[in-house]
Amino acid sequence: MLKFLFFHKSSILISLLLVCCLLTAGCWDRKEIETRGFVLGMAIDMAQSEPEDKPDILKAAQAAGARKYKASFEMRKFLSKSSGGTKPGTGEQESLVYAAEGESLFAIVRAVNTQYPAGLFFEDNQLLVFSEAVARDGIADITDFLDRDPEFRRRARVFVTPGRAEDLFKSKTKSGELISTYIARITRNEKKSPTFATMIEVGLISKKIHNNQSFAVPLILAESDNVKAIGAALFNREFKMVGTLSELETVGTKILHRKLSQGITVTPNPANPDKIAVFELFESNIKVEPYLEQGELWFELEAKFIGSLAENQVPKQNPHESGFLTALEESLAEEFSRQARIAYTKLQENKTDVVELGFLVHKKYPEYWKTVKKRWDEELFPIVPLKDVKIKVVIRSTSMTL
Repeated sequence: MLKFLFFHKSSILISLLLVCCLLTAGCWDRKEIETRGFVLGMAIDMAQSEPEDKPDILKAAQAAGARKYKASFEMRKFLSKSSGGTKPGTGEQESLVYAAEGESLFAIVRAVNTQYPAGLFFEDNQLLVFSEAVARDGIADITDFLDRDPEFRRRARVFVTPGRAEDLFKSKTKSGELISTYIARITRNEKKSPTFATMIEVGLISKKIHNNQSFAVPLILAESDNVKAIGAALFNREFKMVGTLSELETVGTKILHRKLSQGITVTPNPANPDKIAVFELFESNIKVEPYLEQGELWFELEAKFIGSLAENQVPKQNPHESGFLTALEESLAEEFSRQARIAYTKLQENKTDVVELGFLVHKKYPEYWKTVKKRWDEELFPIVPLKDVKIKVVIRSTSMTL
């Protein structure tokens, strides 16, 4: 009987506790989205002096340091439910852009909080853009804050723009989408468009800096309602921008980096040079091999590109006659070889081994690498020749549907 009463009371007590848990349950740290500043894009420029007769609203309060950078933050403007999150009558999304100036990025972020009631929230950040002026001055100091801040999204895409980075946030996309998310989405086409530089993210740049490696960052240009990736910016081991790659040099860099796997190449038609033929690449096998003999180091490149004839502007031409495909394959192989050599020369001129050829030397000749790794980019890489480039192109399909 006593056991039954004890069990009965215990059951009632447990039931009451469960009911209390249900009544007191809740999100103790809940925050409404309207109270957070969801940063989607961040642009960093060199600061510009303000007129002395105006209040210095943008300047961050710092006990030390100078007014060096201007950081701008693009956030989505949350509208009423009836508008569906877009500007009424237009279908356009609206954004808020706030900025502050200083040398410490952390101080700049806190300074924005004196202008905007919601705290800046970086976990949804899609984009980080440096102006060319900032890139040439060096970005190592800036990335220190990005490394330490646990909120900052390490997968945010990084770009350099030739003008003022803040001007990107003034651009309007044709779709009405915010520029930060729009640029982040076009990076999905990186493999389809070989002239689009290999994407790099905040986390990878931090890794490159910690490993003392040079790297390339895609260039982005916005004009009116048009946005285009136009090549790449080269950063040396002092993490300063020292040069740029054109779009075709970017293709050659992808070959050297063993990363060219898709895309199209336009070349003159072998039977009629005034017309063009277009090759679509869909499979590649690229190998770069270092060789060391009697203290002399050199590289050799061998690649096989497989694809199809995607377009031919000579009407009624039969691609299977008169050795046309063989001549086209040879022409394409020469073009790929030319692009690889031009890119190699450009990287040597700028003393930036962004294609990680030093890693191949380290892997094959580890003892030799120990003696040269500290001066690889600056002294050795610029004089190491690319002796032989062997590229074979195979056209498996003429893509004809008739």
